[in-house]
Amino acid sequence: MIYRFRVAYEEHEDVYRDIDIKASQTFNDLHYIIQQTISFDNSKSYSFFVSDDYWRRELEIPLDSKHDEKEKKNRSKKDEPPPKRKVIADYVNSPHQKFIYLFDPEKEWIFLIELIKILPAEDKAYP
Repeated sequence: MIYRFRVAYEEHEDVYRDIDIKASQTFNDLHYIIQQTISFDNSKSYSFFVSDDYWRRELEIPLDSKHDEKEKKNRSKKDEPPPKRKVIADYVNSPHQKFIYLFDPEKEWIFLIELIKILPAEDKAYP
């Protein structure tokens, strides 16, 4: 299954990109494709939030980080299993699900993300 998201800059909603991504991909994958389409340098921190219909933040989505990767390497066999990756499908609860993407908290680049279409997967690379 493929999700088509419309990603719009909060200050100028008429500036947007439509992104197709697999439902099984992660929010980190979505972050990287947004970075590429907007031509940011990916040097700042970022967060995703589940949003309500009025673009209010409801829940911050925990992301896999480099720190998590280091912890996984240090984990012994006796420890608990690594946490499940946060795939996009885990947070889509409605056909018009909304998310907020915050990039560079100091400058507060805020993007509004809305699911606009669900498509069958084709035999090609996503996003």
